[in-house]
Amino acid sequence: MTPNDIDELIERISRVLAGQYFSRNGAGAAGDDDASILVDQNWVDFQEDAIAVLKTLRQPPASLTNENDAALWGLVIQSVLGPHSDH
Repeated sequence: MTPNDIDELIERISRVLAGQYFSRNGAGAAGDDDASILVDQNWVDFQEDAIAVLKTLRQPPASLTNENDAALWGLVIQSVLGPHSDH
């Protein structure tokens, strides 16, 4: 994965978390404001939360009993975390 790929995945998760926080549909804090504007302005504030979510995925699910699948899972998550793995 390239650094751009990593940044894109972290941004996507950050935007989801920001959307959940601000969206009325998600019982969020936007009130009558347009949540999409607030997400665009504030998604960066949710990057640490996105990284925390990714860190919870480092351990493969128990259903991945094949060692190769579990190893691949770990490699994918570690490559996404990249420089953020030490946070």
